Amino acid sequence: MPAHSACPYWICVLLVALLAATASAQNRDAEARAERRVALVIGNADYDQGRLRNPVKDASAVAQALQRAGFEVIAKENADRVAMYEAIIAFGDRLKETKGAGLFYFSGHGLQVQGKNFMVPVRARITSERMVETEAIDVNRVLAEMDAAQARVNIVILDACRDNPYARSFRSAAIGLAQIDAPRGTLIAYATAPGKVAEDGTGQNSPYTAALVKHIAASGLPIEAVFKRVRVDVLGGTRNRQEPWEASSLTGDFFFFPPVGTVASVRPPEPSKPTIREEIRQEFGSLAVSGRIEGVEVWLGDQRLGETKPGRTLLVENLAVGTYRVRARKAGHKDWEREVRVAANQRADILIDIELLSLPKVIKGEDGAEMVLVSAGEFWMGSARAEADEAIAACAKQGPASSDSCRKFVEQEQPRHRVILEAFYIDKLEVTSALFERFVRATGYRTTAEHEGVGQVYGDRKLNEVNAANWRSPFRPGTGALPEHPVVQVSWLDAEAYCRWAGKRLPTEAEWEKAARGTDGRQYPWGNRWDSSKANGGMTVRTTAPVGSYPAGASPYGALDMAGNVAEWVADWVDATYYARSPEQNPRGPDSGQFRVTRGGTWHNSTFGLRSAGRNYGHRPSHRYHDGIGFRCAKDAPR
Repeated sequence: MPAHSACPYWICVLLVALLAATASAQNRDAEARAERRVALVIGNADYDQGRLRNPVKDASAVAQALQRAGFEVIAKENADRVAMYEAIIAFGDRLKETKGAGLFYFSGHGLQVQGKNFMVPVRARITSERMVETEAIDVNRVLAEMDAAQARVNIVILDACRDNPYARSFRSAAIGLAQIDAPRGTLIAYATAPGKVAEDGTGQNSPYTAALVKHIAASGLPIEAVFKRVRVDVLGGTRNRQEPWEASSLTGDFFFFPPVGTVASVRPPEPSKPTIREEIRQEFGSLAVSGRIEGVEVWLGDQRLGETKPGRTLLVENLAVGTYRVRARKAGHKDWEREVRVAANQRADILIDIELLSLPKVIKGEDGAEMVLVSAGEFWMGSARAEADEAIAACAKQGPASSDSCRKFVEQEQPRHRVILEAFYIDKLEVTSALFERFVRATGYRTTAEHEGVGQVYGDRKLNEVNAANWRSPFRPGTGALPEHPVVQVSWLDAEAYCRWAGKRLPTEAEWEKAARGTDGRQYPWGNRWDSSKANGGMTVRTTAPVGSYPAGASPYGALDMAGNVAEWVADWVDATYYARSPEQNPRGPDSGQFRVTRGGTWHNSTFGLRSAGRNYGHRPSHRYHDGIGFRCAKDAPR
């Protein structure tokens, strides 16, 4: 009699199916948990006007819930404007590294002004509607950081629709937050419907956040279902006074905790239909198209092939033997056209070298400042060994500085490396106090020094905090800023805000250096030797000078005061190792950091520190002082 099998056939089949389903669910769970997740959570409660009960506790509860869901959480409590701004930038930088899922949560006061939504920092001084834009943080700033990071999923949660404590000072009667259209791949959740007011709550958390934390923990719910359950709880808990609301353009699924025990239904690919033909050898060829610059549209006859990208090739295969016309175009460039012969069983390679249309050498920015053109092309960035050794020797002669500290200072300019930049414009002159005043009058902007109530003034070989010193009174109250001198007592944050208002941006470190020294490796904007008649430096004047006072010291592109007068903020974060790994094409600096770079040196620096390759580290974005740091702006040339 034959032996019985371990289990009947149908039971074995069922067990195999169950095991496969379990393994599939475990794989999905592992994949979901492997996705990199980053969150920024801010809770503001200690307002000078309209103090709130629960936002700090709300933020803490949300942070803990998100950590359990696998998020790396950046948490801020009772953050002022500078702290919020820096946290948002750090969040964006971190999200760029992960490319997974990003979540932003804010609990505190939120305001609507002219259809825009603003989050209110602590210590904000808002006495009228026009001050909101400079005292509060635009929600669109967060969305812009998330969009630039190109994460798979972006989630913005705003429990920030409480009563407006500044309503008496506002002309409009708008309450609550305005509706925002969610960018693709984004979900925006509001504690209450547009134009309505949310409750702060009398318990440990607001009604909205209490429900949110509860349902984040639910396993297997897609995010849309999580917020539906939140809405039901909040409506019930507030007796229909508060109805949460969402705007979503998500294109994929997202789970705080992935479903367990489910198997995705996957349709197997249909087999391709067999093709029957008579084989004729050497009847087809291929065409490979590449370009020197990015974003050039390429056409093969009347068929659009796509756009060029650095390091990539557009490959057209199975082209019949013959002659083809390839066309290319890009705004700001001459149209390009060539004929190419495709031979049997061979690949034809073609490189598109599209020519830039001539650009004006000088333009005027939106702020009225003249800007000079820095042409596209390559240059050598950093100092050569001979230049570095000469600078180290000059530094060591200054007295107390040791040879080791001089070497450490100068060697941050190395290794010397090749950089290729696209064309751009840069301000011919440093931004003056007069120009900065126009910006302040137009926007009501308040600088970091004005927010914090102190400026920084150098004396007795150290920086001292001086009450009420700011860009208007750089040394102390009562000392007026000179209109044609470079503006000082401005932080990196202030410089960035001005350039953005003017339709520009801060130059990158690479752009600044090329604009200063050109392409021939000169040490100063005018040549290889210091000349006190061409720049305000080396303690020759002992104060700032009106911008443009040294026309003979112009750079090869016509920019003035790029050595001395005041050091200038640039866009880059500080990383001492960045030169060794900097990309050759259009380097933008490290993705994150604690300090920002300044360039050009000041009127009181020694001349070896005023070389175009010189770099100055160690300044936080909020740093400023009375006669040392200013800025100029840049903008892309048409491409």
